[in-house]
Amino acid sequence: MKRDMEIIRTVLLKVEEKCPPYGNERFSKDDFPGYDWMTVWSHARLLEDIGFFQGVSHEVGIDCISVHGLSWEGHEFLESIRDPETWEKIKAIAQELKNFGIGTIKTISKIDLKQKIKAKLEIKAEQVV
Repeated sequence: MKRDMEIIRTVLLKVEEKCPPYGNERFSKDDFPGYDWMTVWSHARLLEDIGFFQGVSHEVGIDCISVHGLSWEGHEFLESIRDPETWEKIKAIAQELKNFGIGTIKTISKIDLKQKIKAKLEIKAEQVV
């Protein structure tokens, strides 16, 4: 299986949306229309491996994953790729670099955020003067 960052982003967004503050939420193929369930399941395992979930129970027999929510790191990463415009920019740069790893995505996201902050601060400074 080849890692698909679009699926990673989709899973993170869905887990954040559906998981309650306490307890867990069950996800099945119905939660991810248009995606092959075993591919989604495998990507959920990858997200668990890198610590983006607080906890996961895999119940392959009933085609279900029970997720206990995103970890702090999972929330931080999702926040860096949440905005669709930023995500498209990150994907374009990563594809050009031929490197779509988590580290590359985080770096591109940080640079983009710094540029946005700088632009906002310059606008604010102009308004003060």
